[in-house]
Amino acid sequence: MKGEPSNIDRDRIMAHKTRSKALDEATQWFARLRDDAISSDERHAFQIWRTANLAHRRAFEEISALWDSMDGLEPDTAKMQPTTRANARAPFFKTQIAAALIIGFSALLVGLTHFELTPWSPFWGAEHFQTATGEQRTLFLDDGTTIYLNTHSKVAVRLKDKERHVRLIEGEALFDVQRDPQRPFIVDAGNGRVRVLGTRFNIRMHPDSSADVAVLEGHVDVTPRATKKAVASIDLYRGDGTSISADRIGPVEKVDVARITSWRDGRMIFRGTPLSTVVADLNRYLADDVRIGDDSLQDITVTAVIRIEDRAAILHALDMSLPVDVVTLPSGVTMLYDDRINQDARTTQKNGPSKKL
Repeated sequence: MKGEPSNIDRDRIMAHKTRSKALDEATQWFARLRDDAISSDERHAFQIWRTANLAHRRAFEEISALWDSMDGLEPDTAKMQPTTRANARAPFFKTQIAAALIIGFSALLVGLTHFELTPWSPFWGAEHFQTATGEQRTLFLDDGTTIYLNTHSKVAVRLKDKERHVRLIEGEALFDVQRDPQRPFIVDAGNGRVRVLGTRFNIRMHPDSSADVAVLEGHVDVTPRATKKAVASIDLYRGDGTSISADRIGPVEKVDVARITSWRDGRMIFRGTPLSTVVADLNRYLADDVRIGDDSLQDITVTAVIRIEDRAAILHALDMSLPVDVVTLPSGVTMLYDDRINQDARTTQKNGPSKKL
C-alpha cells in the first residue's frame, strides 16, 4: 500500500523505540543509584531490570560511560561552605543534577544516528564508529541503511551522491541496506569487497584480513581487493556464504544463517564445533580470556546455545555441558581442564587462591 512503511522501516522504528525506552529506564536507574538513600530492595530491583535483557545492560553501560566522561562537571563540594540546612539537602540536589545531566545527554544519544562521540584517527574523511569488547551497537545511516556492530568492531562510513562506501576495519557487522539503484553500497572488509544495491548480509573479519560473508536476503557481488592476478567476482544469494582471502574467493556454500547471526539476539549457537573454536569465539566477548588447559580438550565437540551477555552464564554453560573443570585464576583468566584426567596430575597448576565456578 502506498505510503505504508516497509518491513525494514518498521524494524528500524522498532529498534529505535527499544533503544529509546532502554536509555530512559537506564537514566532513571542511574540517577536513583547515585542517591545514598536507595534501599536494598531497590538495588535488587535494579539487578533484575539489568539482567532482564541485553538492551538494558547495554543502555546502562552507555549511560555510565557517559557520566564517567563528565567527571569534571561535578562541583568541588570540598571548597563549598554550605549551611546545615543546605548540607542536609545536598544528596537530593546531587541526585537531581545527575538525573538532569544524564537525561539531557541520553536524549542526545537517542537522537544520534551515525555520529561517534569518540572516533579514532580519521580514515577517508569518513565518520567512524567502534564497539568495545562485549559491546554491540546499532547505527542508523541517513540513507535508511542499518548497520549492527558486533563486539570489538570498527567501521568507517562515507555516503556520497553516487555511491555509499563502508570499510569494516575490524570485527563483525550485519548490514541491512536500503535499496537504491542509483547508489550502490560497497563494503571493504580486509581482503574482500562486497557490492550491493539493497540486501541483508553479515561480514566477519579475521586477524589475517580474510573475511567471511553470509547473505540473509537478496544478492551480493563479492570480489578480492588485494590481488595481483585477475579474480572473477562471484554472486551470492540468500543462504549463501563464502570466505575471501588475499588472492582467492572460497567455494560458495549453503550456510546456517541463524547460527551466524545469533549474536544479534545475545546468543552463540554451536553445532558440533571443536572446543578450541568455541573458546576463540567466546573470547571475543570477554575482557578476561578463557583458555584450554589440557590438549585433550582441543578437539572435543560442542553443541550448545550460550548467552554471551553474562560471563558467569558462559562459564556455567561450559561447566554443565562439557567434561571440564572450570577454574578462574586470580588474574581473571579462566582455565578449562579435562576432568577425566587424574586430579593429582594438575595439582600444581591449580593450587593457590583460585575459584571454582
